[in-house]
Amino acid sequence: MGGGLFGRIGRRATRLEPDLSRRQIFAVSGLLRLLDRTSPARTYLDPMKRLLPLLLLLAACSTPEPETEPAATTAAPTGSDIHLFSLSGDGAQPIARITDRDGYDNQPSFTSDGGMVLFTSDRTGNMDSWAYDVSDGSLTQLTDTPPGEYSPTVLPDEPSWFSVVRLDSTGLQTLWRHALSGDGEPALVADIDRIGYFTWVGNDRVLFFRLGSPATLQLVTEGTGDTTVVATRVGRSLHRVPGQQASSYIQVQEDDSREILRWDWNTGENSAIAVPLEGGQDYAWTPDGALVMAVEGELYRYKPGESVDWSLVADLDLDGTSRLAVSPDGTLLAVVANR
Repeated sequence: MGGGLFGRIGRRATRLEPDLSRRQIFAVSGLLRLLDRTSPARTYLDPMKRLLPLLLLLAACSTPEPETEPAATTAAPTGSDIHLFSLSGDGAQPIARITDRDGYDNQPSFTSDGGMVLFTSDRTGNMDSWAYDVSDGSLTQLTDTPPGEYSPTVLPDEPSWFSVVRLDSTGLQTLWRHALSGDGEPALVADIDRIGYFTWVGNDRVLFFRLGSPATLQLVTEGTGDTTVVATRVGRSLHRVPGQQASSYIQVQEDDSREILRWDWNTGENSAIAVPLEGGQDYAWTPDGALVMAVEGELYRYKPGESVDWSLVADLDLDGTSRLAVSPDGTLLAVVANR
């Protein structure tokens, strides 16, 4: 802050209104200079008496600083494709390349019968939800709502419907449900915003990654806006634990170490499951209760309660592997990789 009269005023203004930024203080000082030049009584008015109305005006009109953490679903996408593999105890074998183009094709998930892979694509200019038919390789566009939708996931109790994170033109990120058939009107799932990623808890609750600094894991009941914070400093990979009334997520500790934790739906207690592989932030569950991760083109497996460490399952021969999904019967694997 500069010296002289206006420097003193700026310092006093900061003490009076500590939330004002330097840019706002400088703006006030500039307005005060204008008043000094135009007011015939400028030599008789106390500077702070002239400054206080301006401070009150700025305080009333000021808005909070934006979140410093980028939105999980609005970061500039990079080119990616989705690959389909068969999955068995012997490893993984390539079946098909679900997408093969320049652009963003990502966030795969399987329908309840394993017959389709839902995913997010920008092939129309918007981020829309698409479906890949495993039997014939055909593609179907499911949504067309600018700017777009992300993370299509079939509802656990209504397999003919799927839920998505919708990004609107103002940057608001909310959770909606759509019919796979395209019939019926989309509906808002819950009165929440800043949702990045999610997983269903039973039939009527949602565990979701809420954007912020730090990001938090929160729980909401469908049709309401009442949320409960479950954890802070969490990762984006959220899943139901197979065969259990529990969900899993990655917890980032204060020392930046990470753990995959189990959150019990009934007790709310957290317990450690595994330490994720370095270089990976995405994992999936197989129906028999094993974890899989794809890191640097290689597929690894870990069975809680049995495995000592992650074991190499297959070389996928892909570059920059990240998100992955396993079909409900455990026979298919969808993997995202860089182009």
